[in-house]
Amino acid sequence: MKKQDILSECARRCGDEDAGFKALLSATFDYVLLELAQEECLPMLRRQTSFQLNNAACVASGDGLLRINTQSLLSLPVGSFPDRLLDDLLVPAWGMPLGRIRRVDDATFVNTWLANGAGVTGRALLFRVFPHMGQLELWPAPSAEFIAATCLMSWLAPPATLTDNADITEISLTDIPTILAGLYRHGIEFRDETLNNRELAEGRWLQGVQLMKSRQHRALNQGRKSQIVYRDF
Repeated sequence: MKKQDILSECARRCGDEDAGFKALLSATFDYVLLELAQEECLPMLRRQTSFQLNNAACVASGDGLLRINTQSLLSLPVGSFPDRLLDDLLVPAWGMPLGRIRRVDDATFVNTWLANGAGVTGRALLFRVFPHMGQLELWPAPSAEFIAATCLMSWLAPPATLTDNADITEISLTDIPTILAGLYRHGIEFRDETLNNRELAEGRWLQGVQLMKSRQHRALNQGRKSQIVYRDF
């Protein structure tokens, strides 16, 4: 299904299939995707990237840290950063438990860094996001025997802007009613005679968002046992 197909259906429901109205809906479509991404309803935005710790985006500094430029590493457009990291950094070759570079808060990271000295190198143990999602800091900076290791990073990508003729790959076919509700919710604001339907459109949108969240949860967890991890509670 293409973006234009959804726009045509929404325009039909709004009672205005004029090309100018569809152009307004087209601009709104990308905003609807942003709202769904903000609600974490787009599982297709989940990514996993592999890279070496000596990648051009990874720069070891003299203070014992390895700094990773996420925008450069992930080839994102200028000004775009990953929305969120989904897990610790993983280095499969190091095995368990050393292959998990743990994400910690700023205080833990800084205290560990300062307590061990600025010149310490070795196997990376901890990382933090600093000063924003555009850069990660690893401690300690990998020494020669660890610098070529391959690292895995799971992250949430920002939604892409789609042209009218683009195939929609970021949402499932079963999510189309929610997308239509979101477009209708914004689109009706351009037609005064339909403003009385605003509350109905808002209700359908909120219901659709919850359905997308529950469907995503079932897709990710159905079929496997769930239990509280030891010491998590």
